[in-house]
Amino acid sequence: MTCQSGPNNTGKWKQDRRLRGDLIEAFKISKGYDNIGSEIFFSKNASNLRGRSMKVTKKSFKLDVRKFSFSNRVVNEWNGLSEEIIQSKSLAGFKKN
Repeated sequence: MTCQSGPNNTGKWKQDRRLRGDLIEAFKISKGYDNIGSEIFFSKNASNLRGRSMKVTKKSFKLDVRKFSFSNRVVNEWNGLSEEIIQSKSLAGFKKN
């Protein structure tokens, strides 16, 4: 197996690594591992869950700074995770999946 290098592959790797870190941090916030209230970052949706226990919604902002912030970056990816992954009992279980 050969390792391809170049600007495109390096950029993709960095994006994947950043996304993984964001999802891990979102999990820690949602489970209360960090002493940060999840309502500060995420707006939880109580309706139209379609069999899911927790779904977060994006807040609307006019400034690009807020549009691309952590809380808005992670919403689509978080809602795309399977219920099994979201309901992981531990951080290690979440990372493993």
